[in-house]
Amino acid sequence: MGVVERGESNVTLATLVALAAALEMPLSALFVDPAVVAAVSEVDPPT
Repeated sequence: MGVVERGESNVTLATLVALAAALEMPLSALFVDPAVVAAVSEVDPPT
Protein backbone atom coordinates (compact mmCIF):
# COMPACT_ATOMS: atom_id res chain seq x y z
CA MET A 1 0.00 0.00 0.00
CA GLY A 2 1.31 3.47 -0.88
CA VAL A 3 1.89 6.48 1.31
CA VAL A 4 -1.32 8.24 0.29
CA GLU A 5 -3.41 5.11 0.87
CA ARG A 6 -2.08 4.84 4.43
CA GLY A 7 -3.35 8.34 5.18
CA GLU A 8 -0.02 10.13 5.38
CA SER A 9 -0.13 13.71 4.18
CA ASN A 10 3.32 14.06 2.60
CA VAL A 11 2.93 13.28 -1.08
CA THR A 12 6.26 12.64 -2.80
CA LEU A 13 7.28 13.87 -6.21
CA ALA A 14 7.31 10.25 -7.37
CA THR A 15 3.65 9.93 -6.34
CA LEU A 16 2.75 13.10 -8.24
CA VAL A 17 4.60 11.90 -11.34
CA ALA A 18 2.81 8.55 -11.18
CA LEU A 19 -0.55 10.28 -10.76
CA ALA A 20 0.07 12.61 -13.70
CA ALA A 21 1.15 9.65 -15.86
CA ALA A 22 -1.95 7.67 -14.90
CA LEU A 23 -4.15 10.65 -15.79
CA GLU A 24 -2.18 11.17 -19.01
CA MET A 25 -1.50 14.82 -18.25
CA PRO A 26 1.65 16.87 -17.69
CA LEU A 27 2.83 17.16 -14.11
CA SER A 28 2.43 20.94 -14.27
CA ALA A 29 -1.32 20.53 -14.87
CA LEU A 30 -1.70 19.30 -11.28
CA PHE A 31 -0.69 22.76 -10.06
CA VAL A 32 -2.82 24.94 -12.33
CA ASP A 33 -5.86 26.75 -10.95
CA PRO A 34 -8.84 25.70 -13.14
CA ALA A 35 -10.44 29.16 -12.71
CA VAL A 36 -7.37 30.80 -14.24
CA VAL A 37 -7.40 28.37 -17.16
CA ALA A 38 -11.10 29.11 -17.78
CA ALA A 39 -10.52 32.87 -17.65
CA VAL A 40 -7.62 32.67 -20.12
CA SER A 41 -9.67 30.44 -22.42
CA GLU A 42 -12.45 33.05 -22.52
CA VAL A 43 -10.00 35.81 -23.45
CA ASP A 44 -7.95 33.76 -25.92
CA PRO A 45 -9.99 30.75 -27.08
CA PRO A 46 -8.06 27.87 -28.63
CA THR A 47 -8.05 27.79 -32.41
